[in-house]
Amino acid sequence: MTRALAIAFILFAFTLSGCSAFQEKTTIDTTQNFRTPKEGYAGIYFYRWTFIGFEADTDIVLDGGKLADIDSGEYYYLELPRGTYTLLMFQDVVMPDIEKEYSFEPGRNYFFRGLSRTTYEGLMEITSDDEIIDAQNHIKNDYTRVYE
Repeated sequence: MTRALAIAFILFAFTLSGCSAFQEKTTIDTTQNFRTPKEGYAGIYFYRWTFIGFEADTDIVLDGGKLADIDSGEYYYLELPRGTYTLLMFQDVVMPDIEKEYSFEPGRNYFFRGLSRTTYEGLMEITSDDEIIDAQNHIKNDYTRVYE
C-alpha cells in the first residue's frame, strides 16, 4: 500500500510540475492578440481559476524568493530576461517541496495555473494551445491583476 501511495504521489507531482510526458507542446504564438513582453524579455503569467469556497492562496516563488501570492480569480505578471530560473511547483505540509528549472525565451509568454487545497499548493505549466487561449481570455476579461 505504501508503494502504491508513493507511486501515485510521484505521478501527481510530475503532472503538477508540467512534465513533458503529460503536457502538449505549444504551437501558437503566445503573444498574438495578447500582451507582448518588452524586447529581450519573456512574459510570465501566474493565475488561479475562480472557485467557490475557501482555498488558500498560491505562493509564487522564483529562485527561492516569494514574489506574490494569488487567490482565486487573480493573476500575477512579470517579465524576465532570457535565462534559467527555478520555480517552486509543489508545497505540501508533509511531503518535500518540488522545484523545477525553466528556461524562458524572450518574446514569448508562459502560463502557470495555481492550484491550492487545504494541505498543498502548487503550479502547473500550461502548454496546451486551447488552455493558453482560455487563460488569455480569462486574464483579459475576468481576472484581477495583483502586485502592479
